Amino acid sequence: MSKSNLTVRIDRELKDKYEELAESEHRSLNKQVEKALEEYLETKESLGYIFVPDLEEAEKAIEEGEVEPVWKGE
Repeated sequence: MSKSNLTVRIDRELKDKYEELAESEHRSLNKQVEKALEEYLETKESLGYIFVPDLEEAEKAIEEGEVEPVWKGE
């Protein structure tokens, strides 16, 4: 998987907590934040949120009965 840069601004307190957590788990701050983002997405997916990268894939999944459309139309 290719890597990409992401610049974010967060509260100092939150950064400090992540630095402590990263140190306790022998990770860099970058890897700790990446892990947190991955876990967040896994949680959302497990709760039923579906991330479909494009409309064609979404339509195919609906047609094949893999997912229910939110709005079925009239």
